[in-house]
Amino acid sequence: MEQRLSPLPAVVRHELLSDLSQHFDYGLANGKSETEIAHELGTQRILPEKHWMFPM
Repeated sequence: MEQRLSPLPAVVRHELLSDLSQHFDYGLANGKSETEIAHELGTQRILPEKHWMFPM
């Protein structure tokens, strides 16, 4: 994921990776598998595109 996000500015990349980590932590704590969480978030290819369309 970090490699796919490398074109993004470091601050944006860090924030996005932190958000993803929080999603996984929350999902795992609530009984979801990593696969379920990843499916809910979308593919790695789509995530950076979503971020560019809707910047934080």
